[in-house]
Amino acid sequence: LLNQDEEEKRKINLRKEEVAEEIEELDMIEVERKREVPRVKRSISLYAMFTGIKWNYDRDDMLEGIATIPTTKEIKRFSVNPELHSKFDVANTIWNSIEGRDKRLLSPNVE
Repeated sequence: LLNQDEEEKRKINLRKEEVAEEIEELDMIEVERKREVPRVKRSISLYAMFTGIKWNYDRDDMLEGIATIPTTKEIKRFSVNPELHSKFDVANTIWNSIEGRDKRLLSPNVE
């Protein structure tokens, strides 16, 4: 009975160590996430400022947004389904629609 109690205590202590290691790993992940979020926000802000695009993050299935074209002072909405086209076509479509040249991949309800 005593050996059994000692074995159970040993198992408990071993599990406590495992849990402590897992908690430490989670803490490290949280610290890294907190460090990464401001960097990502700055990058997104920089891209938005550079491209004039304000992305709509409400839909996971579509790339949507509003683009401001400084040369013409126009604001254009765009919406592209990335599942229907290659990444290359999607990127070209967004850039071309911003520049007012090509609308072939844009969703029909967006101008």
